[in-house]
Amino acid sequence: MHIFFYHDKLKTPFTAMERAEQRQHLMRKTILWDIGLLLLLAMTSIFLHVYAPVLIRIPFFGAFLPVNDSLWERLKLLYFPAFFMAVIRWTFTGNLQKGILTTFSTAILETMLLMTAGTCTLRGLLGQELPLIEEILFWLCCIFMVWTIRKHANSQKRNNLTGALLLSFLTGCFLYFTYHPLAIGFFSTGS
Repeated sequence: MHIFFYHDKLKTPFTAMERAEQRQHLMRKTILWDIGLLLLLAMTSIFLHVYAPVLIRIPFFGAFLPVNDSLWERLKLLYFPAFFMAVIRWTFTGNLQKGILTTFSTAILETMLLMTAGTCTLRGLLGQELPLIEEILFWLCCIFMVWTIRKHANSQKRNNLTGALLLSFLTGCFLYFTYHPLAIGFFSTGS
């Protein structure tokens, strides 16, 4: 179980070589978190394709699951598993990986923007929705998110407050616009 917990040894002064070894050790351990995020995204996506029509009838689940086939609702498939993993990872590695919530929040935001731009571009170029291509785009965006988090996770110098505020804002937006969608194509089916 020590794979997921980190020791306070890193707070003691190290030589440059020891610091480099600790950084490599940390990178090897965090790959488990990255694989976990990809697996969570995969399981959530597959599970929701099968069970979402049943679960959205329960009001609590409707806030966190796609209630229709709009682009806004599809972004929930990216956001909520990544949000869940961010909170778990912050709980276990918060002292060692300073600013991990900020890293997650910026990676999530960048990925949602990429998915929105990619989906709108594909639909504009092709003139129609192609579920298989949009599913491939979803998985490419998931890989992009994990890559972004991995790239910046150990070099983040900021605190977690910025990330916590951004994640709270995004969660509030998802919850509010699920029940009060705007009358634009982004929030409606077939956008």
